[in-house]
Amino acid sequence: MNQHLSAGAVLFNKTKDKVFLIYKKERNEWLLPKGHKEENGKLIDTAIREVKEETGYQNLEIINSKPINIIEFDFELKKEPNHKIVYYFCFKLKDNKRSDNSEEGGNCFSTQEAIKKVKYDNEKETIKKAVDLLN
Repeated sequence: MNQHLSAGAVLFNKTKDKVFLIYKKERNEWLLPKGHKEENGKLIDTAIREVKEETGYQNLEIINSKPINIIEFDFELKKEPNHKIVYYFCFKLKDNKRSDNSEEGGNCFSTQEAIKKVKYDNEKETIKKAVDLLN
């Protein structure tokens, strides 16, 4: 079975009342930003890199340097079994400056709207955990 490690984050706006979601047009899905861990990379560094690449925001503040949620799931790719583990962190924006070179489209939503928009229950749970962390 192929193993995959990824990291991402719940990214709050500066006032911490909205969450940024990326939009995967080819799958018609709203998701939390995340991506694959490089071989010798740290999980937190992977989350920072992927959030910056996928959202275009560069000025991030780490709210918690330990994962707020770890999700695991199995999937099939090219008729081969795969297992994926995703470590989610919690970040907030220091400012609203966004570069135009983000890899994905996306938008900020109220936390309740973001929970409704994401497709997967484990991402809904991750957003809820991030909101609880702020309270």
